[in-house]
Amino acid sequence: MLRSDKTLEDVIHKLVPKLQESEQKREREFCKRNGDTIVKAKEMVDMKRSQDSETEEPDAKRIKISGTDENFHRDDPQIGVCLECLGDDSVEEQSVRKLVRKYIRCSSRLTIAHVKKFLKMKLDLKTADQVEVMCNGEIMGKDHTLEFVYMTRWRVKEGSVLILQYRPRLDF
Repeated sequence: MLRSDKTLEDVIHKLVPKLQESEQKREREFCKRNGDTIVKAKEMVDMKRSQDSETEEPDAKRIKISGTDENFHRDDPQIGVCLECLGDDSVEEQSVRKLVRKYIRCSSRLTIAHVKKFLKMKLDLKTADQVEVMCNGEIMGKDHTLEFVYMTRWRVKEGSVLILQYRPRLDF
């Protein structure tokens, strides 16, 4: 599956003069030539969606958010994250264990709450509040974005992978 790389695209457009304009011109010409075909395909997709939505219950309908085509933050700046478990390996009954794959690449706009939900799903926890996510030994707030954590808490040179630790929540 190919994904667009917005940063690389921006660099190429700066290096190659008039490339972006020529691409847009070719795209407009293509739409003029194949406009009827494209419109018919869109109508078929819309018809299929309307048929699907008629069969769904009103509560289960999806809400489309202001023209987004389900981009899922692919154009956002990406960040590499390593999730390390800080649990005691000797305790077998521990609810929080090590991940099989501890490295992820995701949008820098992800919040710590998203990371907790990811850990909840991967570790089969009852609630996301069962884990604490830390950076350099400091517990991170759920509304912190990974970009914020990287810029303010991660004191390693630029371009390195952000290392976040997680452990079972400690209640006093």
